[in-house]
Amino acid sequence: MLATLVGMRLSILLVALFAVSGCLGPRALTVEDYQPAAAARAQDYYQCLQGGERPYSGARFGAGGGAAYGVAASGVAPSAKMVCACMNSNGYSLRHATNGEVITDIIFLPLEIPFALLGAVPDTQFGGVCP
Repeated sequence: MLATLVGMRLSILLVALFAVSGCLGPRALTVEDYQPAAAARAQDYYQCLQGGERPYSGARFGAGGGAAYGVAASGVAPSAKMVCACMNSNGYSLRHATNGEVITDIIFLPLEIPFALLGAVPDTQFGGVCP
């Protein structure tokens, strides 16, 4: 019974760590991750966010087994590189990752590499894009 309880708690802990591993560290599209914490930081960030929006569109089509399907999407999304460059020009910089964030990233690096190689994580997710 105790082994089952420990195993279940360990499973829940692992699932939680997997879920948040990509959310750790400074990100270019999070206003709180920019330094210094000036009074006008949020206003500057909002202006940079609006200026960094870029249109996107994409479509996929598949067929097989007598069925066909298609998916299309378009809209406007912010570019982390553009937002970061704009914030840098206004005198802000991304904060450095904490020790805990670095350790967690190292632990989950084997899981993150395949997704990065496949392009599953878009430009808007990572923080390490500032020049």
